[in-house]
Amino acid sequence: MAFTKKNSGEKKAESGKVISFEILKATQYSWGVGFNMVLNGVTIYNCTVAETKDGKYFISFPSRKGSDGKWYSYVYFRFSEADQNAILEAVQNKL
Repeated sequence: MAFTKKNSGEKKAESGKVISFEILKATQYSWGVGFNMVLNGVTIYNCTVAETKDGKYFISFPSRKGSDGKWYSYVYFRFSEADQNAILEAVQNKL
């Protein structure tokens, strides 16, 4: 089997399909909220609730600092707005 890289130059902003999710643990820290969740049967540790400059909240996935000094997520899933709001509400309820 051969893998090929397909790059059309366009980025598509399609949301993944959330079949199921469960918040395993949510913790309030001085810097914000961290949580673990099971998403579509895959456990993701060390997610955080982040805030935009506009005061809106979103899910931030675990990341590592690259050799160039930038941070890169090593887990990523694009949520629809409705799915993201449902997960954020579940995190709040878990606190």
